[in-house]
Amino acid sequence: MRFLFYACALVSILACPASNPGGQGAGGAKITGGDMNKSDKTVRGEAKITGMKPGRPPLINMEAELSLKNGGDTPVWFRIPSKLPEGSGGVFAIEVFAVEGKGRAVVAQFLGSGGFQALLLPAGADVTIRNLPVSYWGDAPPADVKIAVEAAAGIFIDGKPAKEALDLDLLSDAKVDADFSAAKMLVSRKPGNGNEVPVTVQKK
Repeated sequence: MRFLFYACALVSILACPASNPGGQGAGGAKITGGDMNKSDKTVRGEAKITGMKPGRPPLINMEAELSLKNGGDTPVWFRIPSKLPEGSGGVFAIEVFAVEGKGRAVVAQFLGSGGFQALLLPAGADVTIRNLPVSYWGDAPPADVKIAVEAAAGIFIDGKPAKEALDLDLLSDAKVDADFSAAKMLVSRKPGNGNEVPVTVQKK
Protein backbone atom coordinates (compact mmCIF):
# COMPACT_ATOMS: atom_id res chain seq x y z
CA MET A 1 0.00 0.00 0.00
CA ARG A 2 1.37 3.43 -0.86
CA PHE A 3 0.38 6.79 0.54
CA LEU A 4 1.40 10.22 -0.75
CA PHE A 5 2.32 12.89 1.74
CA TYR A 6 2.70 16.51 0.69
CA ALA A 7 5.76 18.34 1.98
CA CYS A 8 5.53 21.48 4.11
CA ALA A 9 2.00 20.65 5.30
CA LEU A 10 0.33 17.90 7.25
CA VAL A 11 -2.13 16.40 4.81
CA SER A 12 -4.75 13.74 4.42
CA ILE A 13 -3.69 10.40 2.94
CA LEU A 14 -4.27 9.55 -0.70
CA ALA A 15 -4.29 5.87 -1.64
CA CYS A 16 -2.40 5.37 -4.89
CA PRO A 17 -3.50 3.01 -7.69
CA ALA A 18 -1.92 -0.41 -7.94
CA SER A 19 1.51 -0.91 -9.44
CA ASN A 20 2.24 -3.74 -11.83
CA PRO A 21 3.06 -6.88 -9.82
CA GLY A 22 6.76 -7.54 -10.06
CA GLY A 23 7.37 -3.98 -11.25
CA GLN A 24 9.75 -1.37 -9.91
CA GLY A 25 8.97 0.63 -6.80
CA ALA A 26 9.55 4.34 -6.39
CA GLY A 27 13.13 3.76 -5.30
CA GLY A 28 13.95 0.99 -7.76
CA ALA A 29 13.17 -1.84 -5.37
CA LYS A 30 11.18 -4.66 -6.91
CA ILE A 31 7.56 -4.75 -5.72
CA THR A 32 5.78 -8.10 -5.56
CA GLY A 33 2.37 -9.46 -4.52
CA GLY A 34 -0.56 -7.72 -2.91
CA ASP A 35 -3.24 -5.44 -4.34
CA MET A 36 -2.80 -1.75 -3.76
CA ASN A 37 -6.46 -1.12 -4.58
CA LYS A 38 -7.39 -2.87 -1.32
CA SER A 39 -6.68 -0.10 1.17
CA ASP A 40 -6.10 -1.15 4.78
CA LYS A 41 -7.38 1.82 6.76
CA THR A 42 -5.83 0.47 9.96
CA VAL A 43 -2.36 1.16 8.54
CA ARG A 44 -1.88 4.86 8.03
CA GLY A 45 0.51 7.74 8.39
CA GLU A 46 1.09 11.45 8.07
CA ALA A 47 4.21 13.38 7.13
CA LYS A 48 5.48 16.93 6.86
CA ILE A 49 8.75 18.56 5.92
CA THR A 50 9.89 20.59 8.92
CA GLY A 51 13.20 21.98 7.70
CA MET A 52 15.53 22.50 4.73
CA LYS A 53 19.24 23.31 4.77
CA PRO A 54 21.42 23.88 1.70
CA GLY A 55 24.26 21.42 1.17
CA ARG A 56 26.88 21.31 -1.55
CA PRO A 57 24.95 22.20 -4.74
CA PRO A 58 22.76 20.67 -6.01
CA LEU A 59 22.04 19.03 -2.60
CA ILE A 60 19.37 20.27 -0.18
CA ASN A 61 19.08 18.50 3.18
CA MET A 62 15.47 18.20 4.29
CA GLU A 63 14.06 17.02 7.61
CA ALA A 64 10.72 15.22 7.90
CA GLU A 65 8.38 14.40 10.75
CA LEU A 66 6.66 11.02 10.46
CA SER A 67 3.55 9.80 12.24
CA LEU A 68 3.00 6.10 11.48
CA LYS A 69 0.31 3.79 12.82
CA ASN A 70 -0.21 0.06 12.47
CA GLY A 71 -3.69 -0.80 13.71
CA GLY A 72 -3.50 -4.31 12.28
CA ASP A 73 -2.64 -7.56 14.06
CA THR A 74 0.67 -8.29 12.27
CA PRO A 75 3.95 -6.33 11.89
CA VAL A 76 4.15 -3.91 8.97
CA TRP A 77 7.11 -2.33 7.19
CA PHE A 78 7.00 1.36 6.25
CA ARG A 79 9.28 2.40 3.39
CA ILE A 80 10.31 6.08 3.17
CA PRO A 81 12.53 7.70 0.54
CA SER A 82 16.01 8.73 1.57
CA LYS A 83 16.46 11.00 -1.44
CA LEU A 84 14.34 12.87 -3.98
CA PRO A 85 13.95 12.43 -6.87
CA GLU A 86 14.28 8.71 -6.22
CA GLY A 87 16.55 6.53 -8.31
CA SER A 88 16.41 2.91 -9.43
CA GLY A 89 18.72 0.01 -8.79
CA GLY A 90 20.02 -1.93 -5.81
CA VAL A 91 21.80 -1.18 -2.54
CA PHE A 92 25.45 -1.66 -1.54
CA ALA A 93 25.08 -1.16 2.22
CA ILE A 94 22.49 -1.03 5.01
CA GLU A 95 23.01 1.09 8.10
CA VAL A 96 20.70 0.43 11.05
CA PHE A 97 20.03 3.09 13.69
CA ALA A 98 18.36 3.05 17.10
CA VAL A 99 16.27 6.17 17.71
CA GLU A 100 15.40 6.50 21.38
CA GLY A 101 13.10 8.89 23.18
CA LYS A 102 9.80 7.78 24.58
CA GLY A 103 10.30 4.23 23.35
CA ARG A 104 12.79 2.99 20.77
CA ALA A 105 12.48 2.91 16.99
CA VAL A 106 14.80 1.03 14.63
CA VAL A 107 15.45 2.77 11.29
CA ALA A 108 17.24 0.88 8.49
CA GLN A 109 18.83 3.07 5.83
CA PHE A 110 19.47 1.27 2.53
CA LEU A 111 22.33 2.94 0.63
CA GLY A 112 22.75 2.76 -3.14
CA SER A 113 21.24 3.82 -6.44
CA GLY A 114 17.87 2.41 -5.30
CA GLY A 115 18.30 3.50 -1.69
CA PHE A 116 15.54 4.21 0.83
CA GLN A 117 14.87 3.89 4.57
CA ALA A 118 12.41 1.72 6.45
CA LEU A 119 10.89 0.89 9.84
CA LEU A 120 9.25 -2.34 10.97
CA LEU A 121 6.32 -1.61 13.31
CA PRO A 122 4.54 -4.17 15.50
CA ALA A 123 0.77 -4.61 15.73
CA GLY A 124 -0.86 -1.68 17.49
CA ALA A 125 2.09 0.64 16.88
CA ASP A 126 1.87 4.43 17.09
CA VAL A 127 5.24 5.93 16.15
CA THR A 128 6.41 9.51 15.64
CA ILE A 129 9.92 10.25 14.35
CA ARG A 130 11.08 13.84 14.03
CA ASN A 131 13.97 15.22 11.96
CA LEU A 132 14.25 12.17 9.69
CA PRO A 133 16.69 13.10 6.91
CA VAL A 134 15.59 13.15 3.28
CA SER A 135 17.93 14.56 0.63
CA TYR A 136 16.72 16.58 -2.34
CA TRP A 137 18.95 16.76 -5.43
CA GLY A 138 18.30 19.67 -7.77
CA ASP A 139 17.25 23.27 -7.61
CA ALA A 140 14.92 24.42 -4.83
CA PRO A 141 12.23 21.74 -4.24
CA PRO A 142 8.90 22.57 -5.92
CA ALA A 143 6.04 23.68 -3.67
CA ASP A 144 4.22 20.39 -4.31
CA VAL A 145 7.18 18.09 -3.61
CA LYS A 146 5.87 14.74 -2.37
CA ILE A 147 7.17 12.05 -0.03
CA ALA A 148 5.79 8.62 -0.93
CA VAL A 149 5.46 6.09 1.90
CA GLU A 150 4.83 2.40 1.19
CA ALA A 151 3.41 -0.08 3.68
CA ALA A 152 4.85 -3.55 3.03
CA ALA A 153 4.59 -7.08 4.36
CA GLY A 154 8.30 -7.76 3.92
CA ILE A 155 11.66 -6.50 2.66
CA PHE A 156 14.16 -8.93 1.13
CA ILE A 157 17.86 -8.25 0.58
CA ASP A 158 19.33 -10.34 -2.22
CA GLY A 159 16.47 -12.82 -1.70
CA LYS A 160 16.78 -13.05 2.10
CA PRO A 161 14.38 -11.51 4.66
CA ALA A 162 15.91 -8.31 6.05
CA LYS A 163 16.15 -9.73 9.60
CA GLU A 164 18.06 -12.78 8.35
CA ALA A 165 20.30 -10.81 5.99
CA LEU A 166 21.25 -8.31 8.69
CA ASP A 167 21.23 -10.80 11.61
CA LEU A 168 19.43 -8.22 13.73
CA ASP A 169 16.04 -7.70 15.37
CA LEU A 170 14.56 -4.77 13.43
CA LEU A 171 11.23 -4.46 15.25
CA SER A 172 10.53 -1.05 16.80
CA ASP A 173 8.62 -0.54 20.04
CA ALA A 174 4.85 -0.18 19.78
CA LYS A 175 4.80 3.35 21.22
CA VAL A 176 7.55 5.75 20.16
CA ASP A 177 8.06 9.50 20.13
CA ALA A 178 11.69 10.22 19.27
CA ASP A 179 14.07 12.53 17.40
CA PHE A 180 16.34 11.08 14.70
CA SER A 181 19.01 13.67 15.48
CA ALA A 182 19.84 11.56 18.56
CA ALA A 183 20.05 8.29 16.58
CA LYS A 184 22.87 5.84 17.25
CA MET A 185 24.14 3.37 14.66
CA LEU A 186 23.68 -0.27 15.62
CA VAL A 187 25.28 -1.99 12.62
CA SER A 188 26.50 -1.38 9.09
CA ARG A 189 26.32 -4.27 6.62
CA LYS A 190 27.57 -4.70 3.03
CA PRO A 191 25.76 -7.81 1.77
CA GLY A 192 27.46 -7.68 -1.65
CA ASN A 193 30.94 -6.78 -0.33
CA GLY A 194 30.48 -3.25 -1.64
CA ASN A 195 28.63 -4.22 -4.82
CA GLU A 196 24.95 -3.42 -5.21
CA VAL A 197 22.48 -6.25 -4.54
CA PRO A 198 18.74 -6.30 -5.33
CA VAL A 199 16.14 -5.40 -2.73
CA THR A 200 12.52 -6.59 -2.99
CA VAL A 201 9.65 -4.90 -1.19
CA GLN A 202 6.68 -7.26 -0.78
CA LYS A 203 3.46 -5.30 -0.80
CA LYS A 204 1.05 -5.70 2.07
